[in-house]
Amino acid sequence: MNVKAKFKTDHYHNEMYAVAYAWKKTQFVKHFENIKRMDPAIVEYLEGIGFDKWSRLFFPGKRYNIMTSNYTESFKNKTRDARTFLVTTFLEFIRFTQQSLVFEQRYGDDEVNLMTKSCSCGIFQLIGIPCVHAVAATLEHRVNIYYLCSSFYTIESWRDLYKETIYPTGNEDDWIVPYDIKIMEVVVPVEKQPVGHPKKKI
Repeated sequence: MNVKAKFKTDHYHNEMYAVAYAWKKTQFVKHFENIKRMDPAIVEYLEGIGFDKWSRLFFPGKRYNIMTSNYTESFKNKTRDARTFLVTTFLEFIRFTQQSLVFEQRYGDDEVNLMTKSCSCGIFQLIGIPCVHAVAATLEHRVNIYYLCSSFYTIESWRDLYKETIYPTGNEDDWIVPYDIKIMEVVVPVEKQPVGHPKKKI
């Protein structure tokens, strides 16, 4: 968003997204070089900020896959006036606010069915984890929330998922392909091609 506002363009959005979310250095360098070819001024701006401020790869701590400050901005907006309170009063304000949100969700327009593990908001049945409405319902009916989670999230399921041997291929950018293989052409026989299509190479 800052790049878009400063340089009056969103032409580099895909490359910016790719370089910010890159897991490996090879991916980072590849997309960063693409941006450099497009507009060196943007690269200078990003380098001036520091990679650790906006890149997942170079961040010194753990982001837990959260790359935006949306939650922080929401918290700051909600507690703008309360930040002038004493620390104990401020903490009580936060506790009361969180509790109020739970009760609002409980008596809102969304309908929860703990027996079928579903909610009219759609989140509960789609991800297999209780939504905020279902959580409120469990508090009211004293139901163990963990019983409502899908079995896919259990340790046993994860063990079953990875118990077989997995043969990784590595990142495509790191593949070493012999030249004779790289230039090889595979010709599909005419009898194997769909009727009405000319002979083609793959």
